[in-house]
Amino acid sequence: MCDRLGCLERAYNCQAVVPGRVFRSSRPDERWYRYLHERYGVRHVVRLIGDDPRIPLPPPDLGMRVTTLAWFSNTPPPRAELRRVLEIFDGPDPVVIHCWGGIDRTGYAVAAYRILRQGWDVERAFAEMNGRKHDPRDRPNMQNDLRRLAEAPELLQGP
Repeated sequence: MCDRLGCLERAYNCQAVVPGRVFRSSRPDERWYRYLHERYGVRHVVRLIGDDPRIPLPPPDLGMRVTTLAWFSNTPPPRAELRRVLEIFDGPDPVVIHCWGGIDRTGYAVAAYRILRQGWDVERAFAEMNGRKHDPRDRPNMQNDLRRLAEAPELLQGP
């Protein structure tokens, strides 16, 4: 019943970034991986929390690919890793990206995608980011960096 009402998505801070292909969420567990795989066909998981043993990997029988990156919630990620995430988002596989709460690191990745790939202006991307509980007063570096990328997207091409 909960699945049909959408409360499972709310419980995991889930949002379709690109319907049917790119999703964001908070820390998953086996139930959530299975739900994403069965309902949305998710085949790729991007973990922004490094190898945190508190967060399980997808069950092997689902055959999901996993990309693990160790991003921090208060500093922008390395450019090469952001490029990698954007390339995964651009790829053909349905993907879910997550961090601990699905707020800061995940919010940064989604905002970068919105700005650099979907042509959103920074204020619209920040409004979405902040609407998912990101607080720019706590982590101003994240939005400052996104603003720099929006003004000079060639920065993404650097190291």
